[in-house]
Amino acid sequence: MTSTSRLLLAFLLLPMTALAEEWTYTVRPGDNPWNITERYLKGIGYWKPLVRLNKISQPKRIPPGTKLRMPLRWSKVRAVEAQVVAVQGEVEVIRNKTGSSRLAEAGLRLNEDDQLETGPESNLLLEFADGTQLLVSAETTLSLGHLQGYGDGDVTDTRLHMDKGRSETLANPHKRSGTRFEISTPSAITAVRGTGFRVTSDTAGKQSRVEVTEGRVAVAGAGKSRSLRGGFGLVTKQGEPPQAPVKLLPAPNLKSMPDIVEEPSFTFKPDPLDGAAAYRVQVSGKKQLGTLLFDGRFPGGTIRVDVSNLPDGIYRVKVRAIDGKELEGLEASRAFELNARPAAPFLSAPAAGGMLLESRPLFRWARPEESASYHFQLARDQQMSNPVLDETGLTEEELNPSFDLPPGQYYWQVTAYDGLGKAGPAGYPQPFRILPKAPDAAPPVIDDAGLLFQWRPGAADQRYGFQLAWDEEFSQIIVENEIGEARYQLASPEPGIYYSRVKTIDGDGVSGPYGPYQRIEIKGPPPDLQWLVLSPFLLLLLL
Repeated sequence: MTSTSRLLLAFLLLPMTALAEEWTYTVRPGDNPWNITERYLKGIGYWKPLVRLNKISQPKRIPPGTKLRMPLRWSKVRAVEAQVVAVQGEVEVIRNKTGSSRLAEAGLRLNEDDQLETGPESNLLLEFADGTQLLVSAETTLSLGHLQGYGDGDVTDTRLHMDKGRSETLANPHKRSGTRFEISTPSAITAVRGTGFRVTSDTAGKQSRVEVTEGRVAVAGAGKSRSLRGGFGLVTKQGEPPQAPVKLLPAPNLKSMPDIVEEPSFTFKPDPLDGAAAYRVQVSGKKQLGTLLFDGRFPGGTIRVDVSNLPDGIYRVKVRAIDGKELEGLEASRAFELNARPAAPFLSAPAAGGMLLESRPLFRWARPEESASYHFQLARDQQMSNPVLDETGLTEEELNPSFDLPPGQYYWQVTAYDGLGKAGPAGYPQPFRILPKAPDAAPPVIDDAGLLFQWRPGAADQRYGFQLAWDEEFSQIIVENEIGEARYQLASPEPGIYYSRVKTIDGDGVSGPYGPYQRIEIKGPPPDLQWLVLSPFLLLLLL
């Protein structure tokens, strides 16, 4: 930050910087003027001025919780460092002392006036001496303008400048008295003493947005200051006082968010919120504040989050609604487990929805990456609640049942295990059906009642489809019936050649193929010879 910028910031924050000439210390159990002076002030001789300044009547008995004024000119002041806790992507660090640059990495220590620049797909988590954590989002330029500590450095004064970008802060988590944390942008200064808040500065630096999630912050601009408490946000423009605070949108409902994710992406749909123009969705590690593994903005409706580049593990998704002023609301957060590897094998045979006649079909599947063994399951229901075949420890990508499968609907799935025995997702149970075979038909019988067709009966709930035709292609159908018994009677058949065939129909209405046809010939009655016997007498009579 240039000296001109610092003077401008000091002018903008004049009502607040008056307090910067001193800081406040909260007395702890066991404290007295002597050990406080020894720890935080320049010399032991300051204990008397400290007692007089704070009007301490009983130096040996200061009640814990008492607030003591600590002038800066008496205090021990030392430079402190910030540390990179974690980094995602490439973040450039520009050293103030040398002007050299390098890429940030976990554990790197930063000094006063060092500068950070995050790339489009990058972010970084910083921690300061008092435990304050700052998440620096993508495409952000941040300068560590002032890093200072009092006494042993456990009470700090941190002042940062963000030219552009977004940041999220959990300030002073240990609630140490006297600690100060401040972020300035070209259009505003946000100062806190222990709270959670977010600051955004647009690329031109002409507008900033501040959102407070807990505690209270002071936002100053153009010589005016506003106090902003948790649950509220405001917009400030360069050269103008901060606008009036507005209530942040409530946290979205994440009840549709899955607990376990077994695909390279997952979808969910937050309940609609009045005033929500869009949603911010972020994925991080298990901690509430950590580097972002995914950071996206969605217009609403169904949200799809890509986690294909993440290893299996426990993660946290954070969602907040964005209003018409681009202020991001309160945050909903949920942990979820990613278990996408080894991937569920692709099931090749039997195909989905396949209709089979084989009672011992060969099951085959593809070999997914990282797989070492398989768990095969076959069941009659989609929930796989009572498998009829359950095989573990398979090392080949195929299985042939050792027994006949009755006709009906089936579902099968295969789960892959890696070399360490960790199971991946089972995938969607794939359906197929074994069709009922045509019954064995007996030869038709001609009796006094007509022509009788019979076949071997099947299960009690099965029915039969019967066809009788004049031709073997069954294009000239005489009879076509669905019947419940294993027989069909054709009364008074005409002479001729008939073709019959039968198929089995399962109890749920699915039928198998027709069996082979049977051919039967019905001959006409024998010639009546009586007229041949009488014909000589008739002839004589006629003569």
